[in-house]
Amino acid sequence: MPRETQTMRHGHKLHRQLQPGKATVSLNDLETEAQIRGRQWQFNPPKASHHGGDWERKIQSVKNILDASQLLLGPRSLSRDEFTTFLAEATSIVNNTPLSDISEDPNDPVPLSPAMLLTLKSCPNPATLEEYTERDILAYGKRRWRRIQYLAEQFWIRWRKEYIQSLQPRRKWLHQKPSLNTRDVVLLRNVTTRRNHWPIGRVMETKRSPDGRVRTATIRVGTPGNPSYALSPSSSC
Repeated sequence: MPRETQTMRHGHKLHRQLQPGKATVSLNDLETEAQIRGRQWQFNPPKASHHGGDWERKIQSVKNILDASQLLLGPRSLSRDEFTTFLAEATSIVNNTPLSDISEDPNDPVPLSPAMLLTLKSCPNPATLEEYTERDILAYGKRRWRRIQYLAEQFWIRWRKEYIQSLQPRRKWLHQKPSLNTRDVVLLRNVTTRRNHWPIGRVMETKRSPDGRVRTATIRVGTPGNPSYALSPSSSC
């Protein structure tokens, strides 16, 4: 178990379920056990998937590439079996991504991947040697498997290009900006709320990351926590 555990997206729901009177498991028992093991569980606020860092970028990349791959079908659609097979192929590609840098020395062992940890095999799902073209999208009958292999090949091409590119150094937050402070009046931005209906709140508590920057704030409008990017100080509105 990692020393620090972060709960994404539905972590706020779990946080509410662990409140006194609602929990089926004692929060004190969990905190005591975590302290004994030297663990720390951090709840990320809702609508702040960027707090997940690397794994959230990978999830976003998988979603985007899956959508783009299915667009290649045009007006056609995959059957349930075809879609399940395609997801299995995409899962294999993602799980075979190395977890560490590849050494330049050919004598070094192959870097570990999630698939190797799950199957204890160096290459559990080798790619086929056949070549697939765009014409395979029209395959039908017993040749429908070629359609899935073509989509899997396109998924692999985009995964190799787009995901690797997303690992480049990030440009955000390289310049210092004023942080939120307690008692600040802020405007809560919400894309689902009509304009001129965004609520105004007051910062009651701020939480800083290890680098000293405010990432989460508790606002007095009835919400347990909000990501700092969704808050606008009233002086800048």
